[in-house]
Amino acid sequence: MSSYNTYKISSHNVLLLTFILTLFSKELFTRHVAGFAADLYGYSVLSLGLVLLPKNFSKKVILTFLYVLISSLISIKFFSLPFGPFLKQIIVIFLIYFGTYSFIRLFRHDLKKLLDVYINIAVASALFGIIQWILSKVGVNILIKVPGHLDSIAYEPSHYSAIIMPAVCLTLFQFKEYRVRALILLSALILTKAFSAIVVLFAVLSIRYIKWYTFLPLGILGLAMLFFVST
Repeated sequence: MSSYNTYKISSHNVLLLTFILTLFSKELFTRHVAGFAADLYGYSVLSLGLVLLPKNFSKKVILTFLYVLISSLISIKFFSLPFGPFLKQIIVIFLIYFGTYSFIRLFRHDLKKLLDVYINIAVASALFGIIQWILSKVGVNILIKVPGHLDSIAYEPSHYSAIIMPAVCLTLFQFKEYRVRALILLSALILTKAFSAIVVLFAVLSIRYIKWYTFLPLGILGLAMLFFVST
């Protein structure tokens, strides 16, 4: 019985890791198939999840997707937009939306573990990115498109900042628990020098921590980040 339970736990953890990796796979496994850029790993995992996992979609989930679908069709008709690109996008949106929901529902009792796995992978990629950035400063460019701008495993710095932004915010909000990881992730985010990432981070921190006595420190921090990005 004990070996069976160990196998169950192990399989559960492997499945969880397999799902989390879909958040990072786009930049590594995207290939052009019939003129369409497809994340072969991510789409395969989400497709299997959508087909094999229990389908308990709530009304809110279905109605949200229908709203996106119907409003998009109205916009296409109203603005005379081409239907072909929309069809490609809505199929991918359907797959990612419902596939991801299926996995999250499966792991709904292990959300803390799910978030920790995501954060740990983000930290590993951030450490690689920081090493990558340091080496670029001495002329050694490893998988880096713009020397001096950290992009780690992504196509470009802004893509990478979007991948790790939730991890940055989560670890900053729970800084006592994730102190070292928060500093690593924040450093990597800043070193991307992605203007949009700095603005989003500053906006999130302001919403979470804005008080009369934090206004000045946050303002100075925001200006310092923007200055660093612009240099």
